Amino acid sequence: MNDWESAMAKLLTSPLGDEINQARRWALTVTNSDRLEVFLNPQDAEGVEGCKVMGMPIRQSIGVAQGTALIFDHLSSKYIRKGEHPDWSS
Repeated sequence: MNDWESAMAKLLTSPLGDEINQARRWALTVTNSDRLEVFLNPQDAEGVEGCKVMGMPIRQSIGVAQGTALIFDHLSSKYIRKGEHPDWSS
């Protein structure tokens, strides 16, 4: 197993894997975009940045708290946080 495969398996079986799934499901309730990316804290994204999870490329951002996921929607150019509705007017 490659290093990234091990890191991805660890990610998907952790609470963060559930968080990513919940964040993606929430995002799909507020957008119909098929071009989503998931942003993780750099420590969480270590070894998996650039890989895809649930069809979304994994990126890192220091603005994302460890253990959480932030979804970016290319269609609207908006970030979507779980439980929040983006401001579509801007």
